[in-house]
Amino acid sequence: ILMIFLPGWRIFLLFLQRRRIISPKSPLSRALLSRRTIIAGTGKEGERIAKKLQSHIEHGFEILGFVDKKFVVKRTFGFPFLGVVDDLVELIRIHNATEIIFTTDQFSNDDILNILDQIQKVRIIIKIVPKHLDYIIGKSSVEKIEDIPLIELEYNIYRMANRFSKRMFDIVVAIFGLVVLSPIIIMYGYLYDYRFCKMKYLGREGTLFTGLILKKRNGNHARKTVERFPLLLSILKGDMSIVGSELLSANPHIRRLRCKPGLTGLFQLQETHRPDEIDKQNYEYYYMQNHSLFLDVEIILKAILNI
Repeated sequence: ILMIFLPGWRIFLLFLQRRRIISPKSPLSRALLSRRTIIAGTGKEGERIAKKLQSHIEHGFEILGFVDKKFVVKRTFGFPFLGVVDDLVELIRIHNATEIIFTTDQFSNDDILNILDQIQKVRIIIKIVPKHLDYIIGKSSVEKIEDIPLIELEYNIYRMANRFSKRMFDIVVAIFGLVVLSPIIIMYGYLYDYRFCKMKYLGREGTLFTGLILKKRNGNHARKTVERFPLLLSILKGDMSIVGSELLSANPHIRRLRCKPGLTGLFQLQETHRPDEIDKQNYEYYYMQNHSLFLDVEIILKAILNI
């Protein structure tokens, strides 16, 4: 019932505010309209956002203050400096914040994703002001305040239900693959003289794991589908996923993976086009934002057709 009537009350309260019947600072207005907001980034973009939000009270933003990567002066553009992003979880709780806006002139995509990892258990709406509108992908919702687009970031892969369903899907598919295909792979390996080899791979967030693959005894690689079959064991262990990021050999200089590596994925489907590092990251961000079991099944079916 609240979900039905609350929007109507918000409109009614805005009408009363504009008629100056009630004050925007009244307890009723603050309870139903206030969007307690932290701005991340103390640069020029942060100042511009603060001024725009202040001049449009109808959107209900209450600016609590600023945060940044490092400590700055106590007050920023007339608002308090709350602290550094490393303490963001605690700052959100202390100030009872409901939204945080990131400026992309101060925070890169990687910075924001690192912070998302830290605060994913905290209930808060995350928005960014992109440098370019072509950043808008997937299911992002956009709120415009004059010339400032506020894009809500919602990475489906961080949802507890999605993480659970993805893990269950991985386990079921891996067990099915091992039970059904093992006899065929064993026979194939015996006929073509294959052996098991241990390989070190890069996991999520810079972790390393050891996986088994099949190689010919003369050292030559087998077909990729045959070679990587034993990696289903790594999927059962939770080091990998059926669908995920690029599978990379362990190397400290290789980029950081945000998702578990997968036997297939959006990037793997595009390998013939040789995407660069930026494209690879964009595929990963898109997958994280739009993840669902239906998307995983679609990717798997396309991968099977490409074999």
